[in-house]
Amino acid sequence: MNENRGFITYALVAMVFQAILTFNVEASTHATDIIFSTKYIIVDIDNRHISAQLDLKKNSKGFLKQKTKSSIKWKRAANGVIIKPNQPMIVSRFETAPNSVIRVELTQLQLIHLNDKLYQSVRHYNAIDENSNEIIEAFTERSNVAMLEKQKLKRWDLDLTGKKWTIDGIELLTYSEQPYFSDVASASAHFISKKHGEFIFFNGDKAPFKWHLKDNKLIIKTHINGKKQKYTFWKIDKVGNVGIEFVADVKNSNNTQLHTRRGMFIEQQETVFNLDAIVGSWHLGAHQYDHYADNITIPNIVHPGSRWELTDDGTFLRFKLTHPEQGSVIDCPDDTCYLACKFTHRLIAREGNTLYMENGVVSEFEPMSPLRLNNASVGVVEFNPQHGIEQFSHSWLDFSTLTFNDGKNYKKLRFMVQQQPDGVTNYTVRSFSDNSILAHYSIVNDVLSIIADKITSHYKVLSFSRTQLTACKYGDDKICSEGEIIKIDLHNGLFN
Repeated sequence: MNENRGFITYALVAMVFQAILTFNVEASTHATDIIFSTKYIIVDIDNRHISAQLDLKKNSKGFLKQKTKSSIKWKRAANGVIIKPNQPMIVSRFETAPNSVIRVELTQLQLIHLNDKLYQSVRHYNAIDENSNEIIEAFTERSNVAMLEKQKLKRWDLDLTGKKWTIDGIELLTYSEQPYFSDVASASAHFISKKHGEFIFFNGDKAPFKWHLKDNKLIIKTHINGKKQKYTFWKIDKVGNVGIEFVADVKNSNNTQLHTRRGMFIEQQETVFNLDAIVGSWHLGAHQYDHYADNITIPNIVHPGSRWELTDDGTFLRFKLTHPEQGSVIDCPDDTCYLACKFTHRLIAREGNTLYMENGVVSEFEPMSPLRLNNASVGVVEFNPQHGIEQFSHSWLDFSTLTFNDGKNYKKLRFMVQQQPDGVTNYTVRSFSDNSILAHYSIVNDVLSIIADKITSHYKVLSFSRTQLTACKYGDDKICSEGEIIKIDLHNGLFN
């Protein structure tokens, strides 16, 4: 069951796979605190990639549109509404093994009013084995959302004509070798005149389009891969002074999945990457990437390092090199390594230390290489020219290995995160040799606490290098200054 749960989590994340970059949505400015029969956009506050369209009709019927479209029934409940698809709404399909397919279905959506025009979205799913049609797991996911009335959203006020923009989620990507996987990719859009424009996609292909404004919407019509496409964009919020965040309804000639898309619409500046915008720390929401002048990247402090380079045209490239036995490596020890991923970053715009980028990735569907994912998305990075960390963080201490050295003993430990079906997250410390559970951990106020045999040890970061932390270790009855100084080795690929 735990193995299936891991596949389920991967599939749900993969369906909305983008470069994981954050943007703080303030869409609740236009949100409602009373749900009634009208057309809504549901904006997920906790995940900037997720949104849905909800049409509630007076006869307690309606429609829900996200990756697919489903007719629904709805009823009022305490502090909100309960929504049920007339038929289970398929969220994703994926293979766990050859000829073994898991189908994930949404069976119920509950919206619970919290406060300040904020709702909690409670989504009930079933994971079904398509061979036996049996439910192998039922689970629930929760997040905070804003409910936006479509007719009350602000006008589309960007001056588009004569400018070039980078837009999220224009192209739907599918792969014949992996029939249950799909994703979306960004494209450059040149609004040539008041009616006409042209898309340039991540792979260099082009497609002309027609566009116009209607009420508070931008509407674009085009042909992509021989299919008619119609995009209806609503403005959700501003993105600095360089663009807006949107939610889009997508229709095409064969009713392909991913009807509702969310992303950013960024005006292109005449700017490219240079070393001053690379060497240092990139903060992508809770994630951190440290780029060093010797062309090594350390993602999230503890994870395997990789090589990077800056091309003559100002494109920043990062490469993930994989060894069949050692995993990710910086330098190949023999002739068996292969390029598993290539990440491409192109600078769209910059405001101070905020970088707006198009992030591309060419990656394998491991272990089924040489199948490849080619994708691009728009994201935001907060740049800091200084390296290092000031605190422990759940975001980097997830699936990682650390060696604790108090001067007497070395303890090489694994840290693992497991999300349970009931929504509870388990943070476990495990033996490096046999993966057995030794302890549990938590991070509160930047302090790592490890609890083993009812004894708690606290660790606070004092200093940082890219291979090692210095921390003070102390018990519940002491403070940091009364503890002992220890070293913590980071196994990020710079040494074994």
